[in-house]
Amino acid sequence: MESLDRLLRSLSLPRDLSQREREVARAGARGLDTKATAAELGISPKTVDEFWRRICKKFGRRSRSEVLSYLLAVSMRRLASAIDADQQWIAQEKRPRPRPKHPTR
Repeated sequence: MESLDRLLRSLSLPRDLSQREREVARAGARGLDTKATAAELGISPKTVDEFWRRICKKFGRRSRSEVLSYLLAVSMRRLASAIDADQQWIAQEKRPRPRPKHPTR
C-alpha cells in the first residue's frame, strides 16, 4: 500500500519504522491476521507478533488495532483538510471577476 507508506513518511514521527515493520503494518492495514501476514512475508507468526510489539512501542500504542485506528484517524484528518482546501479553491474560482474597464472613445 503506497498510500500507507506515504502517510508513515509524512507523519513526522520522532521514530522510523524499518522496512519489515512497514510491510507488517501494510499487511495489518489490509486486514491480514498474524498467520496470513507470516505466510505472505515468509516469516513465522511469532516474528510477526514481535514486529507488531515494536510498532506499537514506536507509536506509543498498546495494540495493533490502536496503531491502525491512529493511522486511519490521521488519514481522515488529512483527507478532510485536502477537501477543505479544494473547496476553498473552487469557491475562489467561482467568484465573479471584475470586468476590465475599456477606455471610452
